[in-house]
Amino acid sequence: MNYIFYTCIWLLLVTKIICAPLLNKRQNKNDKLFINQEIIEFMQKFGYLDQTGPQSLIAEDALVIALKLTQKFGGLEQTGIFDNNTQKLIKSKRCGVLDIPPKQNNIKKKRFAIPSNGWNKRYLTYYVSNYTPKLSPENIKNEIQRAFRIWSQYSRLNFLEVYNTNADIVISFGEFDHGDKFPFDGPGNTLAHAFYPTDLGILGGDIHFDNSEDWTLYKSDSGVDFYSVAIHEMGHSLGLGHSAESNSIMNPYYKGPQPQDIGYDDILGIHSLYIARTLPEDNLYFSSSTSLPHRNLPRNPHVHWSSFSHETCTDEDIVTPESFTTNKPEISTQIYDEIDKCNGNFDAVSCFRGEIFVFKNNLLWRLDKPGSILPRYPVQLLRFFQVLADHDHSIVKIDAAYERPDSNIVMFNGDKYYVFNGNHLIENSPRSLMDYGFPGFVKKVNGVAVFGEPPLTYLFSGEYFWIYDDRQKVLLQRHKSIKEHFKGIRTPIDDVLTLNHGDVYFFSGNQFWKFNHNNNRTEYGYPKNAANFLFGCNS
Repeated sequence: MNYIFYTCIWLLLVTKIICAPLLNKRQNKNDKLFINQEIIEFMQKFGYLDQTGPQSLIAEDALVIALKLTQKFGGLEQTGIFDNNTQKLIKSKRCGVLDIPPKQNNIKKKRFAIPSNGWNKRYLTYYVSNYTPKLSPENIKNEIQRAFRIWSQYSRLNFLEVYNTNADIVISFGEFDHGDKFPFDGPGNTLAHAFYPTDLGILGGDIHFDNSEDWTLYKSDSGVDFYSVAIHEMGHSLGLGHSAESNSIMNPYYKGPQPQDIGYDDILGIHSLYIARTLPEDNLYFSSSTSLPHRNLPRNPHVHWSSFSHETCTDEDIVTPESFTTNKPEISTQIYDEIDKCNGNFDAVSCFRGEIFVFKNNLLWRLDKPGSILPRYPVQLLRFFQVLADHDHSIVKIDAAYERPDSNIVMFNGDKYYVFNGNHLIENSPRSLMDYGFPGFVKKVNGVAVFGEPPLTYLFSGEYFWIYDDRQKVLLQRHKSIKEHFKGIRTPIDDVLTLNHGDVYFFSGNQFWKFNHNNNRTEYGYPKNAANFLFGCNS
């Protein structure tokens, strides 16, 4: 009798797991939609669900989480509901590489995914082992070379074509079961796949295209654009995973002919693999012969910050000295009254050595934390930074400023910038904005933020921003839209401030937004009053 009782209990529990439906509205259990075998197999195939256990024992919560991730990578609303849009998504053309590699455990700490350590050399060889009859060999080679050139610009990698299978990257066309245990599926769905540099021994770095596809060139509206698929698969060959960002080249879904350049996420990912990381060959190929914009400058200029804290604005606990050695300026009440700090509209807000500096017209304030102004401030800008006055008395304000990774301060004024080491202007300041590699239409910098690991410099002007590597002295991308990549921010911006743990604040007028750059959105409850945040002014 006991045996029958416990057997019934076991059957009820298993039935509850097997038959658990995916609910349209989880609060309303009468409104149900059962998912089918096709969506489960899709989510297992691309890493959203565990491929090892029995499909019948997948719990409802795991299905909901997996389905939301599937919708995220497909650019759909993350409802956890299996609907017509999701059904259409899983039948879309896409890459055959997993969206969620096993090591990530469904957690993506960075916007870009790096499931591989990348190559440990700067010179990579590739070999095109066969061709599709739908395109000429010459056109295929031209498109492959064009795509490699794009990745080379952002990685300092060099690609050389060879004519044997000992190449680092072997490129080929195949159909269905083509010898790598990852068969293609005919026209549509999976278009191609590639292997990370360390994947599956000799297959590491290789790229396979499905010969069944209708491959086309030159942004044709019909068929599948070869260049758009090739530049994506090359990202995998170099070590990048899939990105959930819709404007990323590394998004898994084919959206038709793609732009000639790679996206914001892609640049951050490839920079992390090949610019921020020192490779064994770097001492040979990128030593003193490397040409940098400031090649006549000392590598580590001496910096005098004896009266400043040794903390930085991204430290959790900011420690501030009691005083700063400078001439005490005499400021008339009239000047102070005319420039009301509580009206906002600040010219620049930045962090130098653990302290917040706020610039407005010809005045500056120092704060040990938001809302806490140090005694005897504001002071006149040119009395504090006397070196600016010694060079040019016509300077009346600062447009933007930031502290570089080498601890020197950079201040922007119009089409020039000044580099200050704590005592003197250095690097033949002032210098032209064009040193940063800006296009000709940039006439000033509105704001600067430094964040990320390793830290990168984000330069904002008008409606656009650029990413700059201060260590390598190289601009990492062409201009990108602020509104597109920093969602929720109003433009044009006046200032950008980076504080504890990489928190980024954007200022415009007398409003500010706290931006979460991991989630790529402003945080809830913003904008707020800027003067109240910085100075404690009443709203």
